[in-house]
Amino acid sequence: MLGGGNKKKALAIMREAAAANEDFYTSAEARFALWDVQVREKNFPEAVVTARQLSVDFPRNVELTKFIEKHGTIIKTK
Repeated sequence: MLGGGNKKKALAIMREAAAANEDFYTSAEARFALWDVQVREKNFPEAVVTARQLSVDFPRNVELTKFIEKHGTIIKTK
């Protein structure tokens, strides 16, 4: 794992990669990977934010649309 077994560190690294100013495809891969991990970890508030950001570049992605429709009303509490 990217964080050497530390989940929080790995997620921080993934967030940095997703926010990095890279070419379109590298950025897309990093953002989709982050979204996937957020969903697997059941971190739906952050996953919704990531999904909405992805949907700007991928408006026809059915999985993003379904996810946002299902979880989009979750309010992040922190």
